[in-house]
Amino acid sequence: MLYRKNRSLGLKGSASAVANNLSVRVDMARSVIHYAVVNRYTVNVVSSSMNGQTVNSRQVVCKEPSVNYCSSVIQARLVPFPTRTILALTSQYGIQMFDADTTMMLYWYAVGEFSQPDGFSRGIGGFQDEFLCMGTHDGRILVFHIPSKGTNVTLSQTLEGHEVAICDIQSEGENLISSDDSGSIIIWNKMKQLFKIPGYGYPCTSLAFWNGLAVGGYGSGHLRMFDASTGRLCAEVTAHAKWINAVDVAKSSGMLLSAGEDSMIHVWQLSTASPMIEHLHGECVTDTQLQGAKFISGDGKAFACTGYDYGEIFFYMAE
Repeated sequence: MLYRKNRSLGLKGSASAVANNLSVRVDMARSVIHYAVVNRYTVNVVSSSMNGQTVNSRQVVCKEPSVNYCSSVIQARLVPFPTRTILALTSQYGIQMFDADTTMMLYWYAVGEFSQPDGFSRGIGGFQDEFLCMGTHDGRILVFHIPSKGTNVTLSQTLEGHEVAICDIQSEGENLISSDDSGSIIIWNKMKQLFKIPGYGYPCTSLAFWNGLAVGGYGSGHLRMFDASTGRLCAEVTAHAKWINAVDVAKSSGMLLSAGEDSMIHVWQLSTASPMIEHLHGECVTDTQLQGAKFISGDGKAFACTGYDYGEIFFYMAE
């Protein structure tokens, strides 16, 4: 399969050098695609029509309610729920949640103390249509209950199992997966720990879940696939020459996207049979340290990516 570059979408600010720095939410009912990209103290939120003719851009400033200065945003994700979409932010000092239109902050949660510069939050993932999971610097996963409407967000429970900072969180059905700076991956079922997969010496920066397979992208440039029911390593690929900053999966087709600091973005085909992973396409985004990548369609025929210090979202379409 071959992809061609399409017209890019401008941002009000450039993309920061943080992993998983692109979130996409496709609203088929309204024929609108929403994008979120972190830029230092702000999140660029862009809403575009399917054809890209109508574009609405806005910025969300991450300002802690108890102080008079802004904090650096580490990750932003548009998380869909049955009756609403939440824009969740992790930052240097805590967690913030907004309605998708960003007009109102729904919830703020402090992580650590402002006197502790090493405290931060990172890792965002929805779970079972009613929970929002957020990672912390000390390896905890905070599980928040999201109401169908209103601002009554509550901390439901805390998952403990990681020993260092959380990197990413993903879910599929009753299973949840989380990764950390040591490269360890924990597979949870119904909020109970099933397996802890040891690290490989590098952080597992980004995760994807497909058909019972957990896929991790590592700082070493490796992609690794694990059986979520046993924790067994199923496949390993030396995918990138440098740090992997994002992976994503097209649910209906089983295609996998990986983007790294080597300016390369690769498309792979996943399978539950041998070969379990097969390379389909490689694209060099010249002189660009890629920070985020997401499929736009469930069949994998379109994807977007962001690059450090670039004020645009790049798009590629299958020919």
